[in-house]
Amino acid sequence: SKALTSRISSTLPKRGSTAGGTDIVITGSGFGNHAVKISVEICGIPCAVTSVDPGKVECKTGYHGPTDETRTGICTVELTRSDNGRGTPSTYPVSYTHLTLPTKRIV
Repeated sequence: SKALTSRISSTLPKRGSTAGGTDIVITGSGFGNHAVKISVEICGIPCAVTSVDPGKVECKTGYHGPTDETRTGICTVELTRSDNGRGTPSTYPVSYTHLTLPTKRIV
């Protein structure tokens, strides 16, 4: 079975909450049409894939924990498209910042 390679050209947005839940749009090529064949990690944290088409993948960030110096700034988005667990990761260095956002109080 031939390894499947995807290419990432951009990711938006460039920041999100450490609590997770930020919707990320990854654009590029070679993503295919099946979410089960795509996995994404941002800064080493899984990003749950919600939508896939050949030129765009959408995912929702996971819980990142408290912000500290080792988990902010430049980090890597890694996207892997695979069949039967085989595939070549496509990595993209981006400036992605995790922010600790204040909790909204309902009055």
